[in-house]
Amino acid sequence: MNTKRLLSLAISLALAGALAGCDKPAPDSEMSSNAAPAQTQAAEQQTTAYVDTAHNARNSLDWNGTYVGTIPCADCEGIETVLVLDPQGTFQLTETYLGKDGEQFSDQGQFSWNDAGNTITLNNNSGEGIQFFVGENQLFRLDRQGQRITGSLADMYVLTKQHHQ
Repeated sequence: MNTKRLLSLAISLALAGALAGCDKPAPDSEMSSNAAPAQTQAAEQQTTAYVDTAHNARNSLDWNGTYVGTIPCADCEGIETVLVLDPQGTFQLTETYLGKDGEQFSDQGQFSWNDAGNTITLNNNSGEGIQFFVGENQLFRLDRQGQRITGSLADMYVLTKQHHQ
Protein backbone atom coordinates (compact mmCIF):
# COMPACT_ATOMS: atom_id res chain seq x y z
CA MET A 1 0.00 0.00 0.00
CA ASN A 2 2.86 2.41 0.78
CA THR A 3 4.39 1.81 -2.63
CA LYS A 4 1.15 2.87 -4.34
CA ARG A 5 1.16 6.12 -2.40
CA LEU A 6 4.82 6.71 -3.18
CA LEU A 7 4.27 5.96 -6.85
CA SER A 8 1.21 8.27 -6.94
CA LEU A 9 3.17 11.06 -5.25
CA ALA A 10 6.10 10.64 -7.64
CA ILE A 11 3.81 10.79 -10.69
CA SER A 12 2.07 13.91 -9.33
CA LEU A 13 5.39 15.66 -8.76
CA ALA A 14 6.62 14.71 -12.23
CA LEU A 15 3.45 16.08 -13.86
CA ALA A 16 3.66 19.31 -11.86
CA GLY A 17 7.29 19.76 -12.92
CA ALA A 18 6.45 19.08 -16.56
CA LEU A 19 3.61 21.60 -16.55
CA ALA A 20 5.78 24.25 -14.88
CA GLY A 21 8.45 23.73 -17.54
CA CYS A 22 5.91 24.39 -20.31
CA ASP A 23 5.38 27.93 -19.06
CA LYS A 24 8.48 29.49 -20.62
CA PRO A 25 8.64 33.25 -21.25
CA ALA A 26 7.86 34.53 -24.74
CA PRO A 27 10.65 35.94 -26.91
CA ASP A 28 11.31 39.69 -26.53
CA SER A 29 9.53 40.59 -29.77
CA GLU A 30 6.33 38.86 -28.67
CA MET A 31 6.49 40.37 -25.20
CA SER A 32 6.87 43.93 -26.47
CA SER A 33 4.00 43.59 -28.95
CA ASN A 34 1.74 42.02 -26.32
CA ALA A 35 2.72 44.49 -23.60
CA ALA A 36 1.57 47.61 -25.44
CA PRO A 37 -2.13 46.60 -25.69
CA ALA A 38 -2.09 45.44 -22.08
CA GLN A 39 -0.60 48.75 -20.92
CA THR A 40 -3.07 50.73 -23.02
CA GLN A 41 -5.97 48.76 -21.63
CA ALA A 42 -4.71 49.26 -18.06
CA ALA A 43 -4.33 53.00 -18.66
CA GLU A 44 -7.88 53.23 -20.05
CA GLN A 45 -9.24 51.39 -17.05
CA GLN A 46 -7.43 53.73 -14.67
CA THR A 47 -8.78 56.89 -16.28
CA THR A 48 -12.37 55.71 -16.25
CA ALA A 49 -12.30 54.04 -12.85
CA TYR A 50 -11.30 57.06 -10.74
CA VAL A 51 -13.92 59.57 -9.66
CA ASP A 52 -12.87 62.25 -7.21
CA THR A 53 -15.88 62.53 -4.94
CA ALA A 54 -14.09 64.82 -2.48
CA HIS A 55 -13.61 67.65 -4.99
CA ASN A 56 -16.42 68.64 -7.32
CA ALA A 57 -18.13 71.80 -8.55
CA ARG A 58 -20.59 71.79 -5.67
CA ASN A 59 -17.97 71.90 -2.92
CA SER A 60 -14.93 73.35 -4.71
CA LEU A 61 -16.26 76.20 -6.86
CA ASP A 62 -17.81 79.53 -5.92
CA TRP A 63 -20.91 78.67 -7.94
CA ASN A 64 -23.57 80.86 -6.32
CA GLY A 65 -24.29 84.20 -7.99
CA THR A 66 -25.72 85.70 -11.17
CA TYR A 67 -25.08 84.19 -14.62
CA VAL A 68 -26.01 85.81 -17.94
CA GLY A 69 -25.92 84.88 -21.60
CA THR A 70 -27.94 84.81 -24.80
CA ILE A 71 -29.15 81.35 -25.75
CA PRO A 72 -30.02 80.62 -29.42
CA CYS A 73 -33.69 80.74 -30.39
CA ALA A 74 -35.39 79.12 -33.40
CA ASP A 75 -37.90 81.92 -34.02
CA CYS A 76 -36.29 84.99 -32.46
CA GLU A 77 -32.93 86.76 -32.26
CA GLY A 78 -31.97 84.95 -29.06
CA ILE A 79 -33.07 84.41 -25.49
CA GLU A 80 -31.34 86.77 -23.08
CA THR A 81 -31.03 84.64 -19.95
CA VAL A 82 -30.33 85.74 -16.39
CA LEU A 83 -30.02 82.99 -13.78
CA VAL A 84 -29.41 83.68 -10.09
CA LEU A 85 -28.30 80.74 -7.93
CA ASP A 86 -28.62 81.09 -4.17
CA PRO A 87 -26.47 79.11 -1.67
CA GLN A 88 -29.66 77.75 -0.06
CA GLY A 89 -30.53 75.91 -3.29
CA THR A 90 -33.01 78.32 -4.83
CA PHE A 91 -32.91 79.98 -8.25
CA GLN A 92 -34.49 82.86 -10.15
CA LEU A 93 -34.57 82.57 -13.94
CA THR A 94 -35.52 85.43 -16.29
CA GLU A 95 -35.66 84.86 -20.05
CA THR A 96 -36.24 87.71 -22.50
CA TYR A 97 -37.04 86.77 -26.10
CA LEU A 98 -35.16 89.28 -28.24
CA GLY A 99 -36.93 90.59 -31.35
CA LYS A 100 -40.36 89.55 -30.07
CA ASP A 101 -41.42 92.76 -28.39
CA GLY A 102 -39.22 91.81 -25.45
CA GLU A 103 -41.43 88.96 -24.26
CA GLN A 104 -40.16 88.07 -20.82
CA PHE A 105 -40.69 84.94 -18.74
CA SER A 106 -39.66 84.47 -15.14
CA ASP A 107 -39.43 81.36 -13.02
CA GLN A 108 -38.14 80.54 -9.58
CA GLY A 109 -37.84 77.51 -7.39
CA GLN A 110 -35.40 74.98 -6.03
CA PHE A 111 -32.46 73.44 -7.83
CA SER A 112 -30.80 70.12 -7.10
CA TRP A 113 -27.33 68.68 -7.67
CA ASN A 114 -26.58 65.35 -9.33
CA ASP A 115 -24.65 62.69 -7.38
CA ALA A 116 -21.34 63.67 -9.00
CA GLY A 117 -21.79 67.27 -7.79
CA ASN A 118 -21.17 68.81 -11.22
CA THR A 119 -24.65 69.37 -12.66
CA ILE A 120 -27.68 71.26 -11.37
CA THR A 121 -31.30 70.79 -12.36
CA LEU A 122 -33.71 73.71 -12.08
CA ASN A 123 -36.90 72.23 -10.67
CA ASN A 124 -39.33 74.68 -12.26
CA ASN A 125 -43.10 74.97 -12.40
CA SER A 126 -43.34 73.40 -15.86
CA GLY A 127 -41.60 70.24 -14.66
CA GLU A 128 -39.04 70.39 -17.48
CA GLY A 129 -36.00 70.33 -15.23
CA ILE A 130 -33.51 72.52 -17.11
CA GLN A 131 -29.97 71.22 -16.54
CA PHE A 132 -26.64 73.04 -16.41
CA PHE A 133 -23.12 71.66 -16.06
CA VAL A 134 -21.33 73.83 -13.49
CA GLY A 135 -17.87 75.07 -14.46
CA GLU A 136 -15.51 77.74 -13.16
CA ASN A 137 -17.58 80.97 -13.47
CA GLN A 138 -19.71 79.36 -16.20
CA LEU A 139 -22.85 77.29 -16.58
CA PHE A 140 -23.20 75.09 -19.66
CA ARG A 141 -26.79 74.43 -20.71
CA LEU A 142 -27.38 70.71 -21.29
CA ASP A 143 -29.79 69.05 -23.69
CA ARG A 144 -32.84 67.05 -22.57
CA GLN A 145 -30.70 63.93 -22.14
CA GLY A 146 -28.30 65.78 -19.84
CA GLN A 147 -25.48 65.98 -22.42
CA ARG A 148 -23.37 68.98 -23.41
CA ILE A 149 -24.68 70.66 -26.54
CA THR A 150 -22.33 70.25 -29.49
CA GLY A 151 -22.08 71.77 -32.93
CA SER A 152 -21.48 75.23 -34.32
CA LEU A 153 -23.73 76.94 -31.74
CA ALA A 154 -22.34 75.09 -28.69
CA ASP A 155 -20.49 78.16 -27.38
CA MET A 156 -23.76 80.09 -27.26
CA TYR A 157 -25.25 77.73 -24.66
CA VAL A 158 -22.98 79.12 -21.94
CA LEU A 159 -23.97 81.50 -19.16
CA THR A 160 -21.13 83.54 -17.64
CA LYS A 161 -20.96 84.56 -13.99
CA GLN A 162 -21.18 88.28 -13.32
CA HIS A 163 -18.74 89.71 -10.79
CA HIS A 164 -20.02 92.85 -9.11
CA GLN A 165 -17.38 95.37 -8.09
